[in-house]
Amino acid sequence: MKAHSISHASPSSNGSGPLVSRAKGVSISDRQNYQSLNLLLIEDNQDDAYFIKRRLYAKGGAANFHSTETLSSAKAILNSLQIDIILTDLHITDSSGLETLERLLAVTHQKIPIIVLSGLNDEELALKAVNLGAQDYLPKGKIDSFGLKRTILHSLERHQMLKAYEQKSVQIENTVSKVRAILEASSAMIMILDADFSICESNRTCQKILSRSFEQLNGSSLEDIMEVSREEIKKLTLELRELVTDSKDVVCFDSFLLPDLQGQRRYVSWKITRIEKGYGRDYNFIFTGTDITERYQSEQEKATEAELDTLTRLLNRSSLNAALENSILNAQCGKNAALVYVDLDNFKIINDTMGGHHSGDKVLVQVAEILRGAVRDRDKIFRCGGDEFVIILNDVDLDFARDISERINQMLDDLDIEHEGKCMHVSASLGITRVKPNVNAEDLINQADAACYVAKSNGRHCVEIYDEQISQNVSRTKDTDWSKKIQQSLKEDLFALWFQPICRTSSKEVIFHEVLLRLPGDDGDLLYPHQFFPPAKRAKLLKDIDHYVIGKSFPHLAENPQLRLSINLSGESIGESKIVNYIEGLLKQYKIDAERLVFEITESEMISNLRVTKSLMNGLRAKGFRFAIDDFGVGFSSLSHLRNLPVDVLKIDGSFIRNLSQNQTSRVFVRAINDIAHELGAVSIAEFVEDKETLGILQHLGIDYTQGYYLGRPSVELCP
Repeated sequence: MKAHSISHASPSSNGSGPLVSRAKGVSISDRQNYQSLNLLLIEDNQDDAYFIKRRLYAKGGAANFHSTETLSSAKAILNSLQIDIILTDLHITDSSGLETLERLLAVTHQKIPIIVLSGLNDEELALKAVNLGAQDYLPKGKIDSFGLKRTILHSLERHQMLKAYEQKSVQIENTVSKVRAILEASSAMIMILDADFSICESNRTCQKILSRSFEQLNGSSLEDIMEVSREEIKKLTLELRELVTDSKDVVCFDSFLLPDLQGQRRYVSWKITRIEKGYGRDYNFIFTGTDITERYQSEQEKATEAELDTLTRLLNRSSLNAALENSILNAQCGKNAALVYVDLDNFKIINDTMGGHHSGDKVLVQVAEILRGAVRDRDKIFRCGGDEFVIILNDVDLDFARDISERINQMLDDLDIEHEGKCMHVSASLGITRVKPNVNAEDLINQADAACYVAKSNGRHCVEIYDEQISQNVSRTKDTDWSKKIQQSLKEDLFALWFQPICRTSSKEVIFHEVLLRLPGDDGDLLYPHQFFPPAKRAKLLKDIDHYVIGKSFPHLAENPQLRLSINLSGESIGESKIVNYIEGLLKQYKIDAERLVFEITESEMISNLRVTKSLMNGLRAKGFRFAIDDFGVGFSSLSHLRNLPVDVLKIDGSFIRNLSQNQTSRVFVRAINDIAHELGAVSIAEFVEDKETLGILQHLGIDYTQGYYLGRPSVELCP
């Protein structure tokens, strides 16, 4: 048999460009023009071949037509020409039935679309051919020109779509293989959970750390692998729902894993994101876990170390409030507890007699051991000052607390301290108060301290239980003592200025410092404003303290031309007529730029003295000084009040900042206060920034300046 090649390339009737083969990347933009296609017809019946050729040429336009009667000659044409589509009868001279199609598919590697020509009685066979890999079929007795062209074009289009799909599938499979390889090589634990939080995928690291195979992990819940309570799971579930609704991009949490085969408990930090499974609402959660066991243990050790007094290894003052808050919560549930304040008697004399603090420290260590021996394991002991201790006695009434306190003094009586042939005795005065459900931690400490104060006044070496009469008597006595101490400290210049940096939020660059006040105590420990400001306020000495701080700050400004300071003004100073003249006098004396000094007034003081505050601010601002509203956000000032005051800075109250990372409501308030500041033409400052995460949130919220332990602790030295 011979092969015939007929080429016809007349232009199309509508002037469009030629069709381009799908196999060669040709675009079929005009379905009526396909004259550039290379078409191969395999048909051993000359009449049928002629009929098909005529249909291809009918009504204008034709394809480049190649014809042959055998499969072997078709192979030769396919090897020499770029064929775009094949039309073949299944029953030809050298092949018959589906074998013809199978051989063609093998020769073309399924890269060329094939249309099967069938007899009127062979449609069942033609359908089998389509299932085997043919693009379409045409019954010979029903072929017309339009149907033939349409079938050819549709077959090409389907073939291209299938080819593109196959290519995309290969790309996806390659990507999946690469991703899977990356996941398997990752040192992080990676799990994929379905919408009902069951594990459906896990990598090798995950399986290794959990000591479980893929099959064992598949279908497990979070409770099967983590130490989490129902409440924690409930909270996590709510957060994951926020991922689904796009309220969050990522959810982070830490958890212990269940012990592995060796009994080791690992601590893991998880980040969870959502991925779509496809179109619609189907989704999975990707859990990426980092084993932070070593870091967690280190942080726990540091946290424990931070809570311990370095000398006695008792708990220190910083951890007392949290422990007391827990006891108060227990009291609200009906559990009894007592607070005991222990103050060693005449310890300064012991210190001086024994040759200084080193010997005194040894005594304190011995006292700490006695206190440990006097209480139970469930009780907690704190060293709160040089020779002061606090004990929380759990599950006791006042009678039992008194018994333990008396036992402590008896045990101290048995402690004989010898030094250079001299024997000295240690005793203590102890004050007790009941932990009450409606009294806060600081007030409970003050109550026990007041009772201890009475014990000392009654001759020392005794125990007193707090009552309201004690409170009144002690308050009057202590205020008198404090008043004398404060006046003496002002007169003898005993107060010390400390400075805390205020930084630009975006860069952490130190811009100015807040001036803070400290007072050395009789035992050498520092006294803080929360200790001496209340009695100073009651004695109306705050304005004198303000004068002292302002007077001491101006020399610093004069000595350091780049220095900027922020000073707090009390309500007493706001209402004092002399304060403006005093500050103006210092300005003339030291000849500094007034803009380098900011005066802070609390929001509550501003509201309670609005008219006087406005007068003071206008008077000093006319000289160039600037003003900040401190503790802003808790004083309920209206925007209309603020608009009428020359405010340069809004300092956001620390209560909004402390739990900023966990409290969405606080973030909303902080953002709103920042917006108010900018609307007023002022800048914002956030206090109590104690960690990197909080700083990051404030940077995101656009807060101008930040202040807190993370950026710099108060110090007698100025930050560079």
